[in-house]
Amino acid sequence: MKNPLRIAILAGGIFNLLFSLFHVYLCYQLYQIYGTMPIYPLLQMFSIVGTIMIFFLAYTSLCCPTELLSTNAGLAVVVLNILVYLSRVIGEIVLFPQPMSIIIATCLLMTLIYGYVLVEGIRDRNSEQNIAAIAG
Repeated sequence: MKNPLRIAILAGGIFNLLFSLFHVYLCYQLYQIYGTMPIYPLLQMFSIVGTIMIFFLAYTSLCCPTELLSTNAGLAVVVLNILVYLSRVIGEIVLFPQPMSIIIATCLLMTLIYGYVLVEGIRDRNSEQNIAAIAG
């Protein structure tokens, strides 16, 4: 794995870890704001599940970077990263009355990081397969 690719995976993992910690704080904020409303349990469950998912994305980047690129399941996790953050950008623009540019910028950055990881990871896999076919 090339060094820039390793750095991109590490950066994505660190950002995902920070986002998961931020979402733990958001879970507490949901309790403070909506704790007595009937919608609270649904909001809290979505928040908890989202936090677990983002933590999983952080874990895979920080603890399994080689597997992200060398297995089909790993590449699927990379695509999941892209879909999570790209859908958040689209949702922010389409669904929110006043889209927040910090959310859009941060999520676009994550989309670009994992887009780079996907493209370069596939390129590395293809070149390794070509070398193996020539050598074999």
